[in-house]
Amino acid sequence: MDPALKICRPSLVTAFNDNAIWGDPRARKANCYAYALNCPDMGTAVPGQLTIAEPKISLETVTVPDFRELLTKKDGLVEISREDALSGKFHAIALRIAFHEDCHFYRRDPIGIWSYKNGDREISRFDEQGGMIDDPQEITDRRYTQFGGYYAIPEGGILYLPR
Repeated sequence: MDPALKICRPSLVTAFNDNAIWGDPRARKANCYAYALNCPDMGTAVPGQLTIAEPKISLETVTVPDFRELLTKKDGLVEISREDALSGKFHAIALRIAFHEDCHFYRRDPIGIWSYKNGDREISRFDEQGGMIDDPQEITDRRYTQFGGYYAIPEGGILYLPR
């Protein structure tokens, strides 16, 4: 194993912006995927390329099946059911997709509300209508119209290269 690689481990106790690492200005550069995984030193994490030094985003393959493959086969996440994601027994993340454009990740906080990070901006728990996010599958999002599933970090963690 490359000594530069780190392990991102699941966390069931890190809640919405309550961890000192998310208050650190260096974490500001982390994107929604790094936030959902709770690993700010991933920086701009790209699905399927967590262990690559200079990841390249390909917008040609932004579909649910493509992402399912990237997240499970390349990044090592486990696809879980909606029931499991909402149970609080997993470090659950959810994916929404803007077809052939972009993707957006959410994470379940210990109190049962989901939060996300808007690129290099703020962290939020609110949907477009200003309501707290109880389930990312149920929100109305004009940009990220497709729901891409629920995923979890396995107990042993996943490998990534800090950026």
